[in-house]
Amino acid sequence: MIRTEDATVKRLAGGKGVVVTEVVTLNDGRTFDEYFTVWLGDGHGLAVGDRARFLGRFSKKVTEKGDKTFVDVNLNDAKVVDGTLVKAAPAADGWGADSGEVVWH
Repeated sequence: MIRTEDATVKRLAGGKGVVVTEVVTLNDGRTFDEYFTVWLGDGHGLAVGDRARFLGRFSKKVTEKGDKTFVDVNLNDAKVVDGTLVKAAPAADGWGADSGEVVWH
C-alpha cells in the first residue's frame, strides 16, 4: 500500500479513476511532479482540481519506446483518505468575466 500526501486531480481516467500529480521536493530543494493513476471505481465523484490524500495498492507498468523507458504508476483499489478531500473551486464561465474584467467577444 502506498499513500500520496497532497495530490491534485489533473484529469479523469474513464469513469473509474483519476490521474493525479504530487510535487516532490528533493534534498537539494529542486522539485518535480510525480504522476499516479488512481483507480477508485465507479461513481468516485472527483473533478479536475480536487486535492486529497489517496491510499491504494501499488502497481507499475514499464513500457519502452525507442531508447526511452516509461513507468506508469498505479494505485489500485484506492480510496480517498477520510477528511482530506478539498474540492476545487467552481469552474469559471470560460470567458474570463468572473475576474471582473470586461471581455469582448
